[in-house]
Amino acid sequence: MAIGDAHGVIFDVDGVLRWGSLRRLVGRLRALRASAPQDRRSMLAMPRVVRALSADLGDAPVFYLTSLSRVLAGPITNLLDRDGYPPGTLLTTGHSFVPRWLFEGSRARKLAAIDDLADRVPNVRWVLLGDDGGLDPRIFLDFAHRRPDRVAVTGLRQGFDTDQLKVDGAVVGAPNGEELL
Repeated sequence: MAIGDAHGVIFDVDGVLRWGSLRRLVGRLRALRASAPQDRRSMLAMPRVVRALSADLGDAPVFYLTSLSRVLAGPITNLLDRDGYPPGTLLTTGHSFVPRWLFEGSRARKLAAIDDLADRVPNVRWVLLGDDGGLDPRIFLDFAHRRPDRVAVTGLRQGFDTDQLKVDGAVVGAPNGEELL
């Protein structure tokens, strides 16, 4: 099987979990304060986006990436299931309950997890999903620049100012899941 024959979905879920890092929660509060109610961005329909992508790509496997610790795998999986996300594999990059995971974890750990997955599954092109509220754009673009043949497309839910998203390459952005789909 050549690269490009199969696809997989990597979804950074830190932006859609109802609880997440302290830094993400502060960012959400700042976004709510700075925008009018009718302009607030939504994470609605993201489960549908992930299900549709997986189905459209021939039941592509789904991997959920988070900076939270493996100790929280059960609660995270339960939250994803309750919110309607399809079954998938959880990729945790946090190592413990030390303050580092409270502040988003490290960009290097998430990038290393994606690289490791790409090495373990060499014949897959990835659809990368995340949001613009944290490190997702930089992580995904770093991976795409280093391994352009391994990325089919990057999709970003724009939770903040859509005019400030400065990315290049094969990137799709929209303020909510419905428009992203």
